[in-house]
This record gives sequence, structure tokens and C-alpha cells, in this order.
Amino acid sequence: MAEQRTREKVSAVVIAYNDAPNMRRCLESLHWVDELVVIDSHSTDGTTDICREFTSKIFHYPFQGFGVLRNQALTHATHDWIFSLDTDERVTSAVQEEIERLLLEGPSAQAYKIPRRNFFLGRWIKHCGWYPDYRQPQFFHKAHMQYREELVHEGYELKGKLGYLHASLEQIPFRDIDHYFRKMDRYSS
Repeated sequence: MAEQRTREKVSAVVIAYNDAPNMRRCLESLHWVDELVVIDSHSTDGTTDICREFTSKIFHYPFQGFGVLRNQALTHATHDWIFSLDTDERVTSAVQEEIERLLLEGPSAQAYKIPRRNFFLGRWIKHCGWYPDYRQPQFFHKAHMQYREELVHEGYELKGKLGYLHASLEQIPFRDIDHYFRKMDRYSS
């Protein structure tokens, strides 16, 4: 009888602040991970209540930049392989399957960037530099990667090989026109 291999375990980390409208769909898309860690910057809109439906590993820190919070999340994650997801992102079944297959076969890199399909007002933005859209590696072995601590759009330091997944995440960065303008104002002020 052939021995059945089990994949390595995955910890997902999510940084949250007052994003209740996105939170549930984000966390539901992580149903397949072995551990879910949420770092919350003292939300007041019900975000934390939604998180409690999915995990007890919710930690509160003041916002000091995304890099600082992401590094803090890594200290709470108990598994070596990390999946980092923003609240406005969703894991597709294709991404889940590709990661699980990768872990069963043995990863060829220590960190992986994942393309994102961005949606605006319900439509996929296929052009103008929005696809494929990559941010820092979102799936990685935590012994090989650390975030730099810029306030926004933080960089990373990788010790090892960088790979790319084929399957795409979905991102909905703006819920509506009002949210778009409020976010642009916040990032530019």
C-alpha cells in the first residue's frame, strides 16, 4: 500500500482595521489553511466580531505601518509556511489547489508572488497595468522572509529563491466611488 503524503501546514495572516464590509469574504476564502492569525489595529466597526467567528488568534496593535504589523503577525504564526492576505483580497480555489499541490510535491522556492485580478465596480480591470498585479510575496517560508517597515507598500527581504504562482487571487480595492476617493485622499494626505 502506497504511503499517503500530507502537506506541510499553512498559517494565514491578515492585517485588519475597520474593514467589516470585506472581512467575512476574505476570511471565508481562507477556510483551507491550518491556522488563521489576525492583527487588528483596534477596529471599531465590527471587524473584530467577524474575525472571532473564524479564529481566536486575534491580536491588537496600534497601526505603525503595514511592515511592522506583518512582522508582528509572523511572530504569532506557528507554522513555517505563511499565506499573507489583505482584507480586500480573496483566495480562489485555483490558488488554494496550486499551493496545496506545491506543498505536496515540495516547493522549489522559499517565497512566491501571486498575481492578482483587480475588480472595480464589479468588473475585472484586465489592462492598464492592473493585471497581472503582484505585491510582495504572499506565500512564503517564514524563516526566509521579513518585511521592511515602510508605512505603506512595504518592501521585503528574502533569503532564498523567489517563485511565481500561475493562479490568481481576486482583489476588490474599492467598494464604490466614494470608497475610491476616500482611500486616495488617505494615501495622499
